Amino acid sequence: CTGIVIPKTEKKERRVLTQQEQYDFLKFVREDKHYSMYNALFVTGFGTGVRIGELLALSWNDIDYVNKVIHIRKTLVYLPSAKDNTMRFKMQSPKTARSVRDIPLLENVENVLKRHRLEQKKHILYMGDKWQPLKEENFNNLVFTTEFGRPLDRNMINRTIHQIVAKLNKEREQPMEDFSPHTMRHSFATRCFENGIPAKVVQEVLGHTSLNMTMDLYTHVIDQTKQEEMKKMDY
Repeated sequence: CTGIVIPKTEKKERRVLTQQEQYDFLKFVREDKHYSMYNALFVTGFGTGVRIGELLALSWNDIDYVNKVIHIRKTLVYLPSAKDNTMRFKMQSPKTARSVRDIPLLENVENVLKRHRLEQKKHILYMGDKWQPLKEENFNNLVFTTEFGRPLDRNMINRTIHQIVAKLNKEREQPMEDFSPHTMRHSFATRCFENGIPAKVVQEVLGHTSLNMTMDLYTHVIDQTKQEEMKKMDY
């Protein structure tokens, strides 16, 4: 490949919800009868910064109300089966060793999860024989499921977000730009830096392998926060 010039590609700026967009989105989900079933999922996503696969893999055993943490031990994937090439759900180890971590359980997330658990128990009784979770042990007791107790996949969440944003924009003067599930993670990190949380702490919560990764991803936010913090030195 001598003489080949590799074109330079600009890094695409990551979509991050503003505080107002995040508030409006969560308020709409909470109050809309068609999407309120996703309220706990989105509140947990925005309140923990976990990857979407980690979020969908959560079981109730991972929610530690005593120590106020959420244990991240696995991630959910949806892949073709080696046997017959049909799509199957599978639990895998998290992305890296650093991804195995405990995330502080914020009070608003805890309250939403507790309400979600009560509603889920009522729903299971209502569904009766129609509640049919996967038989594998890893899929027992999932926090977030379909109405029939099956695992959710990230494409389903992606489509749901698109539908919610489209419906929400009918009520907004300023349309909200569409976003993906991973935007919840970026928005969480941004809120952390906006509130002055040290980069090292953010790295641990996000499960990044190095501090450099965190700094590289959120340099623009860190710079803005630095400017605001330095104003405290002005006299």
